[in-house]
Amino acid sequence: MNKYDQEYVEETERIKQQFGIEETEQFNLHKLYSNYWLKKLPNKNVDMISLASYRRAIANFVKISTLSAGINKPIEVRFNVQDASYTDTDKFVVISAVIKNHEFDAIVGLALHESNHIIDTDSSYTRRLIFTPEELNRLNETVLPLTTLLSNQIIRLKLEEAEVRQCINSIRQWIEDRRIDKRGWERSPGYKPYYDATYKKYFGSKIITLGLKSSYFRELNFESYWFRICNILNPASELDALPGLEKIHDILDIENIGRLKSNADSVRMAMQVLNFIYSHFPESKKKQRGGKKKPEDPEEQQHDDSNIIQQKLDDDMVNIVPPGKDKVKPDLTNKQKAELEQSLAEQKDFIAGNTEKDSVDATQNGLLAAIEESNTTIEKVQGNSETGLDVMVVKKLNRTILESLPISSKNYPSSSLSEDVGSQRGVIKGIALGKVLANKLQIRNETRVYKSKRRTSGKIDKRLLYSVGFGDTSIFEQVKVDKFGDAIVHMSVDASGSMSGREWQNAMTTITAIAYAASVVKNLDVVISFRSTIDIAGQDSDTPLMVIAYDSRKDKFNKIKDLFPFITSAGITPEGLCYEAVMDEIISSVAGKIGYFINFSDGMPNMSNHNNPLPPAEIAQAAVNKMRSVGIKILAFYIGNNEHNLNTFKYMYGKEARNINVTEIVPLAKELNKLFSTQKI
Repeated sequence: MNKYDQEYVEETERIKQQFGIEETEQFNLHKLYSNYWLKKLPNKNVDMISLASYRRAIANFVKISTLSAGINKPIEVRFNVQDASYTDTDKFVVISAVIKNHEFDAIVGLALHESNHIIDTDSSYTRRLIFTPEELNRLNETVLPLTTLLSNQIIRLKLEEAEVRQCINSIRQWIEDRRIDKRGWERSPGYKPYYDATYKKYFGSKIITLGLKSSYFRELNFESYWFRICNILNPASELDALPGLEKIHDILDIENIGRLKSNADSVRMAMQVLNFIYSHFPESKKKQRGGKKKPEDPEEQQHDDSNIIQQKLDDDMVNIVPPGKDKVKPDLTNKQKAELEQSLAEQKDFIAGNTEKDSVDATQNGLLAAIEESNTTIEKVQGNSETGLDVMVVKKLNRTILESLPISSKNYPSSSLSEDVGSQRGVIKGIALGKVLANKLQIRNETRVYKSKRRTSGKIDKRLLYSVGFGDTSIFEQVKVDKFGDAIVHMSVDASGSMSGREWQNAMTTITAIAYAASVVKNLDVVISFRSTIDIAGQDSDTPLMVIAYDSRKDKFNKIKDLFPFITSAGITPEGLCYEAVMDEIISSVAGKIGYFINFSDGMPNMSNHNNPLPPAEIAQAAVNKMRSVGIKILAFYIGNNEHNLNTFKYMYGKEARNINVTEIVPLAKELNKLFSTQKI
């Protein structure tokens, strides 16, 4: 028993046991070609964050493929949106809004395939082939003529031309798919596994293999040839299943499909193949109305006898058993027949460019756009791609993305943003405090110049040149400029539920004050982040959340006034996990600058990775030590009144921990000046 017959037996047994394909086929995600750059795929990606990151990844593939084709403007990749009308699809690719992890390679391949059509396929040939003359006149296009051989077949077989043109177009679409994808992976050879995954999905399933081995699609009709041609590259394909199928395989010569240079070449080959198919069909029986009329003369009788003989030959041809049918072929169960019909429908949709794609509604699509604009990602911490913990990082906060986060203050039941009273008061008070604090931080704006004369090296002091004649060589002066260099301070705020109330208002006051003061102090950039948790999978689970809410390198101070009043505290405390998720950004941001990190929290982190036994406080301490090891100056303000929490706070942040009233300007300015005046250039 060969392997295909063995697969048939196994598949039949599976059907008898009534197991579904997806239930029995174990998809091993680490075998995905995408896995080397996606790392570990989540178990579910129904959340908007995963969808946005997947779309962005697929868009990058399409962009690279587009640029490699010499097209300067990348082809856009969009999610399918409910009730949307896509009339300009020669400029963008539409992908499904539900992405099954084990099919991700195939989805990438499908996006590349559709972009290849945009790049390489001249759609006018399709219209000229199947549109009516009236429709083409309105488009100022002409009907594509059929070959003489095909026209003769239409007459011989008494076929409808419109039906023949549809058959040509079906074959043309399949040939064109192979042509443009061959060009696509030749432009980007590293992408070939994605194309392979797509073709395997639509043309390499077990049920298609069973169909090829079964007794079906072995009759002399177009549907049988069409099925056999579409799957002619399947290893289970039998070239003796139909007359001339082996010759069609040679005509197509898919290995050398690159010899076809355009859609016009695909049309010509499709006509050649269809004519060869029709050449194996017997002439249609002549329809006679009423009773058979007896011939009145011998000549007419002789003509009628020849018709009878020809008809007998035609009938015999219909009953001829095609090559390969001498062996008994297995039948399919009713369930297998249904599966095969479904797979054939999916093949036809793929070839016609009408693959079924799940959609999102307009609101979800807007949220996806906001997520991408905010550059939201999922980072792995405390382990590798297999054992690490997910942390959601929002790298650029805007109003729309804030509405989707648990740290947003909302009206209920409308769920629209509303100002948090504590945050609003904190921002207002912080601006007033910042104006005062700015004056006290003006030391950073000071530049002092020191000149040292009568040195043996440096710049010549012309006024001392006279002394050279007396043997004095101390005629140089040295200039030293003492000023503060460029600096960046990252302020991170614990936005957990335990910070609510006075603690939260005090934190908002302080970060607003420092941000305002920095906006008027030279060479001092400020980044503000909030730490909390979020349920991204809709399963009542807590994922650490790190939100970069303000970055003075990109944002105006007005963003704090406009957005921070709507931020509130919620969730639990992930502390060090959030630090680790953005550690690379924190460290890279201080390159060539003086770096500071200021923390505001009530001192009790309570999240860790179940795959890593390190306690939460030690995770935070390790992250702080890592920043300290690269020269970042640390300052941590404890906002609370719990003695036990204060001890934990000091354990994490060491001697840099401060327990002061951060809303009192004198002690705050004292601590900040002490911090900011530690390094000069």
